[in-house]
Amino acid sequence: MLILRQGTMTFTVNKHMLFPVSCFVVWMLCSWKWNEKPLLLKSTRTGRNRDFSETRCKLRKQGSLAVLYHKGNHGGLGNLMFAFASVKGIGFLLNRATAFNPQFSRLIHTFPRLQKELAILPASSPELIGHVSVQEFGPWSWEPGRLVRHLPQHAPTVVCCYLVSWKYFSCIQDKIRQLFTFNRNHLRKADNILRTVRHKAMRLGESQHITFVGVHVRMGDIYLNSEFRDSGFRVAPVFYIKAAMDYYKNKYENVQFILCTDNLKWTRENLGTMSRDVHLSTNLDSATDLALLSRCNHSIMTQGTFGWWGSFLAGGEVIYYHPPYDQTTGVFNKTYRRENVFPPNWICFTDDPHGEKLNHVRPCKLHEQL
Repeated sequence: MLILRQGTMTFTVNKHMLFPVSCFVVWMLCSWKWNEKPLLLKSTRTGRNRDFSETRCKLRKQGSLAVLYHKGNHGGLGNLMFAFASVKGIGFLLNRATAFNPQFSRLIHTFPRLQKELAILPASSPELIGHVSVQEFGPWSWEPGRLVRHLPQHAPTVVCCYLVSWKYFSCIQDKIRQLFTFNRNHLRKADNILRTVRHKAMRLGESQHITFVGVHVRMGDIYLNSEFRDSGFRVAPVFYIKAAMDYYKNKYENVQFILCTDNLKWTRENLGTMSRDVHLSTNLDSATDLALLSRCNHSIMTQGTFGWWGSFLAGGEVIYYHPPYDQTTGVFNKTYRRENVFPPNWICFTDDPHGEKLNHVRPCKLHEQL
């Protein structure tokens, strides 16, 4: 006879029941250990496992598990924003789950609302086994056939590269605006700058009703690096920026221009001392500058996706320079169409095509594709 004690309870077991009871006791002990520490089973890499689990949950919430995946690109903040927004737009149209290369995780710090939307997967993830790769034909291209209608429906699809066209996400642009809400730190810095400009203008006799116009002046890489110019990118001339400023001065009262640039020296020498209504941002943080542009009422952009997003997020009138490439190189002639890059309500300024007036820009004609 065997006597077992558990706490205040006593069990008497006949020797014929010893083996079954022993099995029962072992099972109970194993069950207790299993439930006690479930996170320590087999692997201690709980952080990575938890990240993959959260990613799969995000994919299931989005819809189909035939993942639409962006492999990343070599661009900066504006290019990453375009790639994210375009893939989300295509995924919405096709009811496809979307995921992104770890490179896109840098967006979460600037835009915290992406935390719940941005599914990050490494290129070696099981969700991408047997994938089909699709690459855009060229820069600034809008390809609804290859990149929307004819994508494989039941296989993971890896997309590349920049997808710089607002048309990819036009159907969800309100959601994109919400997702690209800056973190509080960037917004606080941007609002403090605008508040300082307002107070300065009021001390000089201006009304407190100020119209802020954000001006993105890209004069860094394109202006200084010959590789950009050799590939066909154009630098927006000073007379274009001044003409765009005159447009707003003639249309609105109490206009204050907020200049953000990647070349402080050039901008200060050519634009920074024009008049008391011009204010140059000296931020070294590009995300804060983008937040500052987004908090303005209207926009002037020169070149690139950074200025495009500052204008789009501001939501007011936008003036842009056309064409952004050198027509003699032929590199962009096959892929660039003005209406695919810039929304139809944005205002286009272009150089005089016949060279009759030097240092002169005018509004583009509706059909003009030069």
